[in-house]
Amino acid sequence: MSPVTPDATSVAALARAAADLSRAAEAIGDELIEHLVLVPDRATRRALDETVDRAVALARTIQTDAADLAGTVDLVAASPRWQPPVGADQAPADAPSQASERHR
Repeated sequence: MSPVTPDATSVAALARAAADLSRAAEAIGDELIEHLVLVPDRATRRALDETVDRAVALARTIQTDAADLAGTVDLVAASPRWQPPVGADQAPADAPSQASERHR
């Protein structure tokens, strides 16, 4: 598969999706903590606490990584090296159109 320069819309969509994922992961981590229940049995409580702690840590990792991805994609999209030349998908303004070429 040959490399393709993605269009700006695709890049913006990727950045938005990564930012949305970051916010969702943060909300999930917060919800897990908010709804943590206390159980009287110590062994069960310890197991539940450990499981929730691992899940919250994973949610925080996803949040951070997704936020980093969103920021990186935004930076790459803004980079002049990434930007296709202005009008690269159009014929130069001084180039004759196909219609005028047919009349010659």
